[in-house]
Amino acid sequence: MRESDIAVPARYYLRLAELLSRQNVDVRLLFSRAGINPAAVEAPDAQLRFSQVERLIELAYELSGRSDLGMELGRTLTASTHSLVGFGMLNSPNLEHSLKFVARFFRLVMPSFSMRFTKLPQGADMSWVPAVGMSKLCLTFHIEAIATAGYREVLELSGAAVPPFRAELSIAEPAHRERYRELDRAR
Repeated sequence: MRESDIAVPARYYLRLAELLSRQNVDVRLLFSRAGINPAAVEAPDAQLRFSQVERLIELAYELSGRSDLGMELGRTLTASTHSLVGFGMLNSPNLEHSLKFVARFFRLVMPSFSMRFTKLPQGADMSWVPAVGMSKLCLTFHIEAIATAGYREVLELSGAAVPPFRAELSIAEPAHRERYRELDRAR
């Protein structure tokens, strides 16, 4: 097994499959062409090899014809999506503690990335860095999914006192750039 072929939680990619299914994408064909047995990934703690994820992402874009799949997936993720790490986030006494907690255990959420949380005098900085090599398309998908999920989770965990939120994505300007206006409390 290559170092880059690590195991990652299947739950996020099953959620992507649900989104695609609602858009009339043949998910059985998607999984079959990606070399994934759908029954094997339905258990709560099921995992995929990252090489399967790469192929799945490539095929998802191809079969859907959409450019915004990462953003769309990120919009559906909440703290509770992240299993035990999400439970820890939800049971944190405040937003800062929750974000420190998820940063500490982010490799359990998504082993292909690491997260850093830094408290600043005027706010905080969260950054995510790939921990394995991946294709440009797969990287773009994950950056958009993680950034959008991060935004959604900050909203969820902060309640009424939503802090200012600015996202800087290290990707080319996407074809769906106007969709980012939907993130109404972010720049």
